[in-house]
Amino acid sequence: MAIILNTTRSTDLSLSVAEDIYTRLTKERSETNQQMAILVRCLRGESPMDNADDFPMSVCMWADPYTDLLQCVGWVSVTEWDRCLALQGFVDPEFRQKGLASALTSVLLVDGVIHPDVAVAVFADEFVSITKRLGFKTIYRYRQADDGWIRSQEITEVEPETAEGLGQK
Repeated sequence: MAIILNTTRSTDLSLSVAEDIYTRLTKERSETNQQMAILVRCLRGESPMDNADDFPMSVCMWADPYTDLLQCVGWVSVTEWDRCLALQGFVDPEFRQKGLASALTSVLLVDGVIHPDVAVAVFADEFVSITKRLGFKTIYRYRQADDGWIRSQEITEVEPETAEGLGQK
């Protein structure tokens, strides 16, 4: 299985990758889905680009062994949100349990897009686990409420797990 991890900016995505993320790799009608819909329209030339449309991402491409076609199977993005950085992503269900979300987040760290000393907002328990393992010092867990997102947990001064503990629950 050939996997390619890459850090990029949302506005540098190819139209086909942006459409893939919009149609397959976001929850329908979610904020991220709406954000990707805007980006797709911009990349098609149907509306002008805005600074808000440009944010760092890491994407995971899978090379189909039978056709050599590349398909986006996961992504993680970093955006400013509620006085911290929002870290969110999605991995195709067929590719879960392979550590891709953790690897995509690690790529953002290695490339200097984010730093563990910066507070991050996360929206899923998986990202709480990932950010803890990577040693982020301040993690805000948000849960969806009827009228938006509410902070449900604050985790501070987390020590990163050892390499042998990564991926194990």
